[in-house]
Amino acid sequence: MAFRPEVATQAAHVAKEWVNQAPYEKKEEESKRYAAQKAQAQTDKKLKDTLLKLAECDKAQKSVEASIEMQKAEEMTKAEQATYDLGQKETAAHLEFQITTVCRGFCLQSWTEALDAAGVDPTSKLRDLERVFYPLAIRTKAATSPQCRLNG
Repeated sequence: MAFRPEVATQAAHVAKEWVNQAPYEKKEEESKRYAAQKAQAQTDKKLKDTLLKLAECDKAQKSVEASIEMQKAEEMTKAEQATYDLGQKETAAHLEFQITTVCRGFCLQSWTEALDAAGVDPTSKLRDLERVFYPLAIRTKAATSPQCRLNG
């Protein structure tokens, strides 16, 4: 292979052109790198902001869920209390009816025994059921309690 001066000259010109062009290319690369870093910083900031908003949303969601659970528990407690109160009222009404009925039976039995002991004629008007004396506390309760009639 022989030395050819025109090839060497051409290579020198190409090398000189590369050397002259290098600072511009370097500056362009630096500019691109700076733009990429700036874009990455903006993206990182957006990501951080988004993660903060997500954390706030998660916190708010948990708060709402806890509030809903609390409300459900309160409603459940109220429903249980209402059921208990209703059962207590029904039981009290039923027991009152039963006690009144028993007391009326004892009053009727006592009235009959008193009339027998006094020698009152079995066909006397004193023996009519409407004439039996009942104390005021048991006089009307047995006859007027609709709950008691249903359960009695």
